[in-house]
Amino acid sequence: MNHDDVANISKSNKIGIRFFKGKKPIVYSTTNKTQLSFFKDLIKKGKDTPNLKCDTTGEIIYFKGKQRLLKIYFSTKESGSKLSSGAATYTINNNTITSLLAYNTGMFIDEIFYRLNRD
Repeated sequence: MNHDDVANISKSNKIGIRFFKGKKPIVYSTTNKTQLSFFKDLIKKGKDTPNLKCDTTGEIIYFKGKQRLLKIYFSTKESGSKLSSGAATYTINNNTITSLLAYNTGMFIDEIFYRLNRD
């Protein structure tokens, strides 16, 4: 990932999280700066882990205004993954990266999924 890619993610002012599993299709959007920082760090600090798998239980789309900057896929146990480790996968500059989710990001995704499915 080059400096421009990180700069673009740093400019993101909204994310949308869509869960593929659960009671119904669920989309969660936020512009909360603290929440955004978790998801920006997911890209800025992500390290490719070649043997890590992501079985895609949802997607996160990064926006600046209405412009889409990046779409990534994620998996967590709570949101329906069959795998034990939370992961994210995305492609930047034709490089596909699969990275472990940071603890705070994984927990936040799981909490959103739980809250939106508990009725």
